[in-house]
Amino acid sequence: MNNGENEFDPLEAGLGSMRRRLNACPSAEALAGFAAGSLPPDEAARIQAHVSACGICDSVVEGLRSFDESVTRSEERRVGKECRSRW
Repeated sequence: MNNGENEFDPLEAGLGSMRRRLNACPSAEALAGFAAGSLPPDEAARIQAHVSACGICDSVVEGLRSFDESVTRSEERRVGKECRSRW
């Protein structure tokens, strides 16, 4: 440690920046809107910045997207079966 610098100063600076960005996670409603792509651009950008730095919210968004894709595929199969049964 030279000149009074702590070897962890760069790490602390990075963590401090991350802590400021993560001060509060978005609401579940906001994360769902972000996952669905239904938020205004400025709000989506704010949540994207948070999700990029927060592993928990990133996991929530990925889970919501996976769920939505699963429901969409299931609905498409159901509609396809109904159409085939009518013809």
